[in-house]
Amino acid sequence: MAKLWVFGDSLTAGNGCVVNIPLRDGGYDYYNQYKGLNDDIWPTILANKIGYEVVNLGKSGACNDQIIDLII
Repeated sequence: MAKLWVFGDSLTAGNGCVVNIPLRDGGYDYYNQYKGLNDDIWPTILANKIGYEVVNLGKSGACNDQIIDLII
């Protein structure tokens, strides 16, 4: 089976998806709408949609330099 390799920060890893950040208009952003930690995150959703196995190398708190080093 083909593999989808993903690299990124906590949103890729799935650990930053339930943060509650108020917006100026009093509403809450996307993360408040996220269903829960056990729900599929974008790499899994994409891999399932295209029929690939996901290899998720996302790391919470990773900066761009760390992500690029991991890719290299």
